[in-house]
Amino acid sequence: MDGSMVYYAVGKARPGDVVVIDRCVDETIATLGGAVAYAAKKAGVAGIIVDGLVTGLGELRQHDVPVWSKGTSAVNVKTLGLGGEFCVPVTCSSAAVHPGDAVLADEAGITGYKAVYWMGLLAPGKTPQPIIEKLNAEVRKILATSSVRKQIEEISLYPGGGTPEEFGDLIRSESAIYARLIEDLDIPRQ
Repeated sequence: MDGSMVYYAVGKARPGDVVVIDRCVDETIATLGGAVAYAAKKAGVAGIIVDGLVTGLGELRQHDVPVWSKGTSAVNVKTLGLGGEFCVPVTCSSAAVHPGDAVLADEAGITGYKAVYWMGLLAPGKTPQPIIEKLNAEVRKILATSSVRKQIEEISLYPGGGTPEEFGDLIRSESAIYARLIEDLDIPRQ
């Protein structure tokens, strides 16, 4: 396996980012160790989640960057320059993780919640359906252009787009998730 993309991702990370790495089911070779943790600390990375293995636990602790992984390996990853993908949706322990997602984790592990950052357009409730459909069609055309997609991806967002019905479903789904999170964490209502 090639470690080039791990170094690239840490180099592109912004202060406060959590780097999530999908090792594509490899459970033999360590994804990262002390050098990556040092670079991550200097970049201000808030944490690293690896769907795979790591090495050098002492060095990882020394650099004080929280790292979650499936375990350890004495076999270090090589930097071969073969590439990979950056800032794309990945799978981590069967959970989909998209650029911009917030992942909740603590010493016990990664919880079953994730906060997804999304944006959309809303119209007043009595807006005529033909106007909503026209606005939606125009926004989807704009989001499909390569220049706009590139600008959105450069700020680590994923340009989606969909129907008004799909957006309504997303709002209802996210509201239910946050309601459950508030209840599970016993956050008082204000």
